[in-house]
Amino acid sequence: MKTLASIGEFPFIEAIAKLALASRSRGVVVGIGDDAACLRLQRDAVVTVDTVVEGVHFRREWLSPHQLGRRALRAALSDLSACGAVPCFALLALTLKPDAPLADARGFVSALIGEGRKQGLALVGGNVSAGPVFSATLTLVGQRGRRFLRRDTARAGDAIYVTGPLGGASAGVALLKAGELQGPLQNAFRLPPLRVAAGLELGRIAGVGAVIDVSDGLVQDLSHVCKAAHVSAEIDVESIPLPPALRRKASAQSRRRGSIDPHAFALFGGDDYELLFTLRSPGRRSKAVLDALERAGCKARPIGRIVPETRVPVCAAADGTALTGGFSHFGKRR
Repeated sequence: MKTLASIGEFPFIEAIAKLALASRSRGVVVGIGDDAACLRLQRDAVVTVDTVVEGVHFRREWLSPHQLGRRALRAALSDLSACGAVPCFALLALTLKPDAPLADARGFVSALIGEGRKQGLALVGGNVSAGPVFSATLTLVGQRGRRFLRRDTARAGDAIYVTGPLGGASAGVALLKAGELQGPLQNAFRLPPLRVAAGLELGRIAGVGAVIDVSDGLVQDLSHVCKAAHVSAEIDVESIPLPPALRRKASAQSRRRGSIDPHAFALFGGDDYELLFTLRSPGRRSKAVLDALERAGCKARPIGRIVPETRVPVCAAADGTALTGGFSHFGKRR
């Protein structure tokens, strides 16, 4: 079995460069092979960085290298989607164990490049390093769409929407931790949704306020919106869309050995990578917005409203219970 140690750093970089050739775009003046890339954009650049680390974001037995490559790219794209940006270029910094199989490393990179190609994204450079655990850091460069969407533009009176079901991925993580490796919830973790088209559509719609991607849990990410915009939020917990598989699992669990609350996964779990957005004058605009987003491949649902700022950033609409929690890198671990 060939390993990275057996072939060395530079042949591996050459293999990556060959894989990346298929994703080359007209905006690449100079790509992989020089000290830096030279790129051409038509509009303002939108730049984001995302890292995936073994033992923090995933465990090796949960995903194949191919699945991990696709997941890493989709998770990073979620930030560009939340800003209404068009994906253009990617830089990849990889840390791998020297005894890692070459086939696994190539499988990860190949899947990542292939997933990016579908979105018009070209891999234009990066770095490789030996290290004790696998990690991949993606720097994505996009260009601004119709407008740059932000998280600090929510206003009291806005309705709150999400672009799809929440809670499936974090429930999948719970099952993976319990040793159940296969199922629709586990697959929700392995392959997050793509919301690039939805983000671009939101940038075209008048009345859209704040936008953020739901990566660390609905309550946590909505709290970021509230803090940035100096507002608070009320959530109608029962209206949060849940994956059918999560409802089925919760029902079966309650019959066997005690109940679980599927809404807890939706509120606090994370890894959903749907978009949360606020909408002004929802009565007038709601149908047009929902129709536009359905054409972009998602079914948005209202889940609450923005209210004037109080001491409680996010609460349940039914009884005013304060809602707090979500994923934190210096708190929860996978």
